[in-house]
Amino acid sequence: MLKFGMAFHYSQYSHNCPNKIALENAEAMASPAAGIAKQNQVGVWQGNHQKPWDYRRDKRSKPL
Repeated sequence: MLKFGMAFHYSQYSHNCPNKIALENAEAMASPAAGIAKQNQVGVWQGNHQKPWDYRRDKRSKPL
């Protein structure tokens, strides 16, 4: 999904992964895969999209 620009990798949530070997493999592959998508400007990297964590942060900081 990362390679095709269909997802963002949010490493802050990765530390809760119970399978440490899978986590290490995922972390090692995530950055290069996201880099490929970003370089090719595909999926979420195509245009000016707001990242989910930025959206949540902005929503929390605005009063009701």
